[in-house]
Amino acid sequence: MMSSKALALPGRDQLNIGMLGILALGMAIFLNPSLGSTFGPDGLDSESLQLASLTISAAVSSVLGFHLVASM
Repeated sequence: MMSSKALALPGRDQLNIGMLGILALGMAIFLNPSLGSTFGPDGLDSESLQLASLTISAAVSSVLGFHLVASM
């Protein structure tokens, strides 16, 4: 259950842009796992890296959706 009172966090636009950037990076790594070797450890295979980026993107998109709805 969400409160009907609008959520007014300081810097909410920067939070939204940061989460959007994380989602874009997650999408890029999911589509091209070779990019992940730049950001992550060398021991991960491409399938594990894709699953990790998909999981992180799902979690961040859930938080972003809640934040966008709660701030209205």
